[in-house]
Amino acid sequence: MCAALEAEPPLPLPVELSPRRLIAEWSRELSSHFETEEGLSYFGTLAAERPDLSFRIGDLRADHTAMLEAIEALSGLAGDERRHRELGLRTRELLRRFQVHEAAESALLQEFFKGVGDDFLAGRSGR
Repeated sequence: MCAALEAEPPLPLPVELSPRRLIAEWSRELSSHFETEEGLSYFGTLAAERPDLSFRIGDLRADHTAMLEAIEALSGLAGDERRHRELGLRTRELLRRFQVHEAAESALLQEFFKGVGDDFLAGRSGR
């Protein structure tokens, strides 16, 4: 989608790749993804077991909010064909931001499980 929107002139897209449709679907999926992560069984467990990670978890939650706001802005751009080039560029920016965010979450999980493993090897329970 992004390449077609950024082309000069913009390339036609099939209905299933319409910007409105794709951005709306991405918004729903992202919202569901973040809701799951912010639940008690994910971030809640990490924070309860490793309070020292709470600040990083807070940063990730703030990222969720910012990315949902960004995708809401993309939804507005998707409805304006005159701004589709900008939509392509801003979509790529959000995709990059999401990748950086997911890498930070992965690093957080690695640190969490390293701590759990260290506790186990030392004969301590996390609770």
